Amino acid sequence: MAIDIGQFVQTFFDESLEGLDVMEAGLLALSPGAADLEQINTIFRAAHSIKGGSGTFGFGEVTDFTHAMETLLDKMREGRLTVTAEAVNTLLESVDCLREMLVSLREQADIDNAQVEELRVRLLKLLEQNESNETATGKAATVEPTSPLSSPSPVAETTDWRIEFLPHAPLMHSGNDPVRIFRELATLGALTAQADWSRLPRLAEMNPEDCYLSWQLELRDAESEEAVAEVFAWVEDECDLCIEPLAGSLPPAAPEAQKSTRTDASEAAQASAEEAQQGELVLERRTTSSDRRKGERRTSAAVADSGSIRVSIDKVDAVINLVGELVTTQSMLSALGADFEMSQLDKLHEALDQLDRNTRDLQEHVMSIRMLPVSSVFSRFPRI
Repeated sequence: MAIDIGQFVQTFFDESLEGLDVMEAGLLALSPGAADLEQINTIFRAAHSIKGGSGTFGFGEVTDFTHAMETLLDKMREGRLTVTAEAVNTLLESVDCLREMLVSLREQADIDNAQVEELRVRLLKLLEQNESNETATGKAATVEPTSPLSSPSPVAETTDWRIEFLPHAPLMHSGNDPVRIFRELATLGALTAQADWSRLPRLAEMNPEDCYLSWQLELRDAESEEAVAEVFAWVEDECDLCIEPLAGSLPPAAPEAQKSTRTDASEAAQASAEEAQQGELVLERRTTSSDRRKGERRTSAAVADSGSIRVSIDKVDAVINLVGELVTTQSMLSALGADFEMSQLDKLHEALDQLDRNTRDLQEHVMSIRMLPVSSVFSRFPRI
């Protein structure tokens, strides 16, 4: 039975906007030059949740933009990128831009693509500055191998990964979806997947809520193993997972380091051309699927901006209890009114007093649900 995920879109918007508040507060707490790992991890997790949710609902623009922010934060928490005032300010502006994107999507309005692209370029520029520093210190040795003994290790050079993904049967009970994971992997590189049907039972024995498939995945031109593993962070306890370098993914020149420099350069140029062509094909496929999802989203599920607030369970329980007491008091008054005698006047006064208390308590609790904490008003002052 197909599940209509459109009913959960409003919850995604609410939780994403709350996540942006968490990111903003964390960024404001960061001090340039001092990496607060706990704060950075908190900001990273909020960004990762927004990226994952946007991928689930087909908001490709949000997924791509948040991925650039997430990559920058990932390098910060690994200690490979210094926390600078420029980086923090760029991330804060990106949070504001992401908030506007979410509001536009919720209202089915147009996104300011120029602003999104301008900030994305600035984020990539910060990453390129970091990568250029790493290239100057560490990657020169891989360009000019001197001998077979000094050739780099396969793991250090590998950007192609083989992934065995065996979900446990109840994986989808918690709201996880393998398709969402594959979409997120596809943002890291060129992904191919092959399903294993061996665990699929006969139709009469099948539970439509269980996951019976497993997958053999190949991810080429990807980032580090840590970035690949991060995609599976939400399901690591609900699956058997193996990530290893893909066989034959070493640089072409490594086994034959004794060959001439001209041969190495030729092979490297050919490989770069093939990768560039493959990258164009992958980009075209992603763009096409993103446009298709956007069209399906606009025609199948219109999200009305009806306005919503999030209420704690304790407050809801209190209101339910008060309504129960109010019904009890109303029943008591109805019984007295059906056969009233002057000897029951004290009981009538007692019931009316109880009705008055219940009504006032109910009013106070309902008002407390609607009221917003004043901290939300002043929390933006540090940005001024």
